[in-house]
Amino acid sequence: REVKEEIGIGLEAKQLTQIGVFEAPAANEAKHTVVATVFTYDGDTIEPQMAAEIAELSWVSPDQPDVVLAPLLADFVFPAINSKVS
Repeated sequence: REVKEEIGIGLEAKQLTQIGVFEAPAANEAKHTVVATVFTYDGDTIEPQMAAEIAELSWVSPDQPDVVLAPLLADFVFPAINSKVS
């Protein structure tokens, strides 16, 4: 439901694999923490759309030198994904 609300994509549970629950400092709110349950998606290629309170949407890679990643992505999500791929 949340994915549909935030980026306009309906997913089925059978297409998702949980890779972890992570807690990290919020990227844009000092002294706040975010907690995320993160999944990989195994399905058709889909194009997300900005919806709800999403102000910006872009594809990022951990090796893009000009992109500052949120702590959640840099410290937890990308390393978890990389360990699954390796």
